[in-house]
Amino acid sequence: MPNEPPTVSDYEEMAEVDFDFSDDELDRETLNARLAEMFDN
Repeated sequence: MPNEPPTVSDYEEMAEVDFDFSDDELDRETLNARLAEMFDN
């Protein structure tokens, strides 16, 4: 079973930060999907 791609939460935990999604330009779900695409290969 392949490793799961990283998520926004993984990066927040690793860097001890919280990303601000209040401007609605990009939401957590969309960013997680883009991360999954990048790490799919």
